[in-house]
Amino acid sequence: MIPTQSLSITLVQLDAGEDMERNLESARCGVRKAAEAGSKLVIFPENVLYRGTRCGVRKTAQTAAEYRQLLAPLAREFKTVCVWGGIALRDGDQVYNALVAFDERGELICEYRKIHLFQLLDTDSPVDERKTFAAGTQPAEFSVAGWRIGAGICYDLRFPELYRCYAGAHLMLCPASFTAFTGKAHWQVLARARAIENQCFFAAVNQCGTHEALGVETYGHSLVADPWGLVLEELDAAPGEMHCVLEPSALTRARATVPALNSIQQGRLSPG
Repeated sequence: MIPTQSLSITLVQLDAGEDMERNLESARCGVRKAAEAGSKLVIFPENVLYRGTRCGVRKTAQTAAEYRQLLAPLAREFKTVCVWGGIALRDGDQVYNALVAFDERGELICEYRKIHLFQLLDTDSPVDERKTFAAGTQPAEFSVAGWRIGAGICYDLRFPELYRCYAGAHLMLCPASFTAFTGKAHWQVLARARAIENQCFFAAVNQCGTHEALGVETYGHSLVADPWGLVLEELDAAPGEMHCVLEPSALTRARATVPALNSIQQGRLSPG
């Protein structure tokens, strides 16, 4: 069912570092600006709270209960749903790269653990997330004001089978720390492809600046693509906020013009 009302969203592009307090203050500023713009949904990039060493990631990892205590008050204060991109979630002996979302009451409404862990090989600055995180196994989705929203994180963008699990959703997300090396070639085309094949809005919010601990430049260029694959808004390579209003009529128009969703067969994965 297509939503009856538009949805105002804000993407907060950051240049996060190893100082969690500074990162959280930058995020708070983003939520405040989003609320002032009337947004009902705020989305932060991967590594929003900590972008540092592998050892630091594991040291700063927190449990879901600890994150709720830290992050839920922001959603309550500004009365907006907040999606925290990739954060280090501790569960027993394992650490996951996770997306968590809190609604305007501060309730946890989504927890997604990144399924596809990033590897960047054969470069001067190789990256292998498998040395830091355990892999998740289940897709996850949530709803805001009648809008069905599917979750992914960064490298997941390259795996259409994950996003196909959310077929029929109205908006899909990809908080990321996409590198400049891969981003220049693949970021926009992959985001647009996920929007086109699923006939939905796609919000891809990225880190910018340099990941100092890894010596890797990130790409920025956070964007929102519509169900026809057109880029509605896109930032440059600097920190900033992007406010966008998603109109249900775009969903109706795309799905009526090319009724591709009527022909798909669901894959093996299903939202948990």
